[in-house]
Amino acid sequence: MPLELGKWHNTLIQMDSAVVENNPVNIMEGQVYVYENYFPGHIIKYIHVDNLAQKTCGASAQIKDGGIGKNSVMVVLHAGANQEIRSVVDVWGVKDASLPRVTLRRYMDENSKYMKSLYLFQGLRTLNHN
Repeated sequence: MPLELGKWHNTLIQMDSAVVENNPVNIMEGQVYVYENYFPGHIIKYIHVDNLAQKTCGASAQIKDGGIGKNSVMVVLHAGANQEIRSVVDVWGVKDASLPRVTLRRYMDENSKYMKSLYLFQGLRTLNHN
């Protein structure tokens, strides 16, 4: 049975979607996977955790911290002995309008005495190719 908290609406922003796949283990305690994420400047409105493989996946999901109305969430997935975790965690939310909007330039100007290292390579640009 999927874990579903909150109410989904088409105006929500998808903040994260994670696929968790762990093979079965045969120890008595089973296995645990912890999904934890923090979304600064956003508020979570909808969380959905679903199992992909109904016959071989015995994972159960519990919210241990954060959740609906917060900007962070910690979901614990647990599967028993000889069960696998094959789950999808979807987190949807909205921007937090109550936070004052501070631009990076203004933040750097106000705190430049603490951030000297940001200006060491001011003229260089780095590209990362995979």
